[in-house]
Amino acid sequence: MSKKQLPHDANFKHPDMETALYSTDIPNIYFNQFMVAVSDNDVVIVLQRNMKKEAEAVLNLSYPVAKALSRSINDAIGDFELKTRQKTADSEHSEE
Repeated sequence: MSKKQLPHDANFKHPDMETALYSTDIPNIYFNQFMVAVSDNDVVIVLQRNMKKEAEAVLNLSYPVAKALSRSINDAIGDFELKTRQKTADSEHSEE
């Protein structure tokens, strides 16, 4: 677990977000690569960092939660791009 790097100007849209960010009991995981797999019931996301083969974390999500997460991330990045007037580059993220 790494030291928490907290956003200094974050817009916390959910009241529990700030509590989670400042908690010392919840791991803070940084990743810059990921792999996604699907099964009949779930979506699995493996988080990786700096080209290492070892996973930082594995997330198991239901399809509805995965879809909502995707939408929330897209909305947040869209808001960021509007605010900063710059496009965020898309990186290669998987070994598909």
